[in-house]
Amino acid sequence: MGHYYETQWGQPALPPVAAGPPPGNGQSWNGGHLIAYTYFGPDTRYNLVPQLKRVNTGLYKRFENAARACLIPVNPPRAGSVDEYSVTVNYFNDAAHDPRFPQSFDVAVTLTGQAGTARATGRIPWDAPSGNGSQLAQDLTAARIASGC
Repeated sequence: MGHYYETQWGQPALPPVAAGPPPGNGQSWNGGHLIAYTYFGPDTRYNLVPQLKRVNTGLYKRFENAARACLIPVNPPRAGSVDEYSVTVNYFNDAAHDPRFPQSFDVAVTLTGQAGTARATGRIPWDAPSGNGSQLAQDLTAARIASGC
């Protein structure tokens, strides 16, 4: 379970540091947008969470790109909409990990395009491999194709 902390001036702040180190043994971390900046997610701290670079540029990006396919005009233009875009962040809750780091992301997207409506849901672990072979990656591709986006 995550917590929201504020400074004495009401600004977002990091929670107190836990005893455990960040997961990933020194791997590169990014500030990942919960709602992608490219489709007008706020570029503020409350829209950012720590993500391993390979997750942010891998499976999480596939999730974002599924929605982006229905939102960005192409030539010729296609009608499309994102009816649902949901991210639930699950934080570590044990003594071995710093609770400021997500353990996983539960994601869902529903797309409506020329061919109909399709939905994909799944869980992205904090250490998801960078490959596209996961069931979620396949489901996101299938939803994009089935919707016509």
